[in-house]
Amino acid sequence: MNKSTSSTLLLLGLTASLTACTGKDKHHHQESGHQEHPEGEHEDHEDKHDEHEDEHGHHEEGHDDHEFGLVKLHPKTQKRLKITTETAKKRVMGQTIVTTGRIDFNHDRLAHVGPKVSGKVRSVSVELGDLVEKGQNLIQIEALSLGATKANFLNAKAKYVLAEKRWQRAQKLQKENISSLSALQDIETQYQQAKAKYLQHQEQLRILGFQPRELASLKTTGKDAVRYTIRSPFKGIVVKKHAAVGEQANPEDDLFVLADLSQVWLWVDIYPEHIGAVHKGDQISFSAASIPQERFSGTIIYVSSDVEPSSQRAQAFVNVDNPRHLLKPGMFAEVEIIETHGDSETEELLSISERSVQRIDGNTVVFIEKAAGEYKLKAVSLGRQQGGFFEVLLGLDGGEKIANKHTFLLKSQVLKERLGGGHHHH
Repeated sequence: MNKSTSSTLLLLGLTASLTACTGKDKHHHQESGHQEHPEGEHEDHEDKHDEHEDEHGHHEEGHDDHEFGLVKLHPKTQKRLKITTETAKKRVMGQTIVTTGRIDFNHDRLAHVGPKVSGKVRSVSVELGDLVEKGQNLIQIEALSLGATKANFLNAKAKYVLAEKRWQRAQKLQKENISSLSALQDIETQYQQAKAKYLQHQEQLRILGFQPRELASLKTTGKDAVRYTIRSPFKGIVVKKHAAVGEQANPEDDLFVLADLSQVWLWVDIYPEHIGAVHKGDQISFSAASIPQERFSGTIIYVSSDVEPSSQRAQAFVNVDNPRHLLKPGMFAEVEIIETHGDSETEELLSISERSVQRIDGNTVVFIEKAAGEYKLKAVSLGRQQGGFFEVLLGLDGGEKIANKHTFLLKSQVLKERLGGGHHHH
């Protein structure tokens, strides 16, 4: 079976399967003697009610003749949603290199968190998998050596405050010619030495994680004198945890590993035959094997200068936005690299944007605008994906107006109709 025949059967099969399900569901509702309304999945409920009451005065009857996959929106709904369209047309698309890749942590946003001094764990405030904010308390450590560090800071602070007052008084006396310039210089030297000592001890506590407000209220007696809190350095997820109350914690220990998963790294495999064709700045698109229904894109920002000796394979590096945290470090990816430089061949191909595409029962569909507020489901077969667009292999001729905003809402109406035999006005 060739590619064209296979794609044609796919399109016919999708429409047939959806229609068959709809017919079965409608027959079930007719036999039960009443017609149920599907549960609302979005904010159009009020508009549907207004339409049925204001325009019809009752619920519609006789939907058996309704064309399956046709969604008609009430004018109020159409106006509020502002569904936009695009034209299916030919666009220039380059050749692609198909390869593999692997998702990794963004190591610029990965933190190994541990104590700066040895001590015992007194409390743990987070669990594995928790999302923590920047500055949030993670753990409290009790370290005996901390008492001496705090005492040294407070002693240095007191000397600094006293030296500053003496210097300010000496400046006043010198201006009034009551004391000599040399006496003022001696007092200023003492002041600068006290200030340096104070700042040195302050920095030691700052490195341990003490905030300015804590430094202003330090205590050298009681249990708080030997305790300090470790906080999150940024917003992220606790991906590793090795801390338990009562355990000894040392500076070499990683008590937590925090990761900001809003961005991840993709390492792309570049095999020997393609090494010369891949460059910094090339666009890529990919799907992860664990979530094949989702597509991601990015730009190559680095190509390795060396190769792995046994396979002669190089690697390229892509920083990928991951706001929904769908991509997990360790996932394998199927990657397409778009060649747009040098003597790479390009073609004008019929294409549509990624945001216009929905999937039903594993098949790809779009919604063609037939009239204002009226959209018809159409199955399509897609090819390569580049720069936010899909190549259209079958299903469209070009020139059709395709919905590209709120298409999930249109999809949900088709599914509700299939399941419940719902109305064709929404």
